[in-house]
Amino acid sequence: MDALSSKCLINNSMDLSAQAKLLASEDLQRMILEKEELRNERDQLVEHILALEAKNSQMEELKVRLEQTEQEKRTHSQEATQLHAELAELKRKLTELHDALTSAAEHKSTSMKRIRSLETNLHFKTEELPRAKKKWP
Repeated sequence: MDALSSKCLINNSMDLSAQAKLLASEDLQRMILEKEELRNERDQLVEHILALEAKNSQMEELKVRLEQTEQEKRTHSQEATQLHAELAELKRKLTELHDALTSAAEHKSTSMKRIRSLETNLHFKTEELPRAKKKWP
């Protein structure tokens, strides 16, 4: 029985050793697969980080362009305000000039009427003069 018992123990021991080797081999294979999965995840994360960094760089460029655009907008707004003030001043001067021209035209019209009246009187008096001379000996 001792021999049988020893044989059983040896068989059990060999079975346990084979099972341990099998388990170790399975664990090793599982660890290799996990390592590959982790490596793939790491590669995906690296790609994602690179994509995020590229987007961040684009965002910074857009931010700078936005600031430049806003500065240009402020500059154009100031220029527009200045041009609006200049336009208002030109309109005021144009109104003054128009009023002066209207006044001058009215004055000219009045003067022309007065000149015509004087010319008519002169003409009448010039025609009357020879008649008057005939009346006076």
